[in-house]
Amino acid sequence: MDGWLKSGKLHYREDIVDGLEQAPAAFIDMLNGNNFGKCVIRVGPSN
Repeated sequence: MDGWLKSGKLHYREDIVDGLEQAPAAFIDMLNGNNFGKCVIRVGPSN
């Protein structure tokens, strides 16, 4: 599967929420099924 990801044949979805203060709302959205794929809370600068 790693080869498929690197070649672009396989895609995945992430819901990225910025800031720890947004985590409770993101968690509630996740429990209600309002997200697609993985839910990530970004708490620092992206590299």
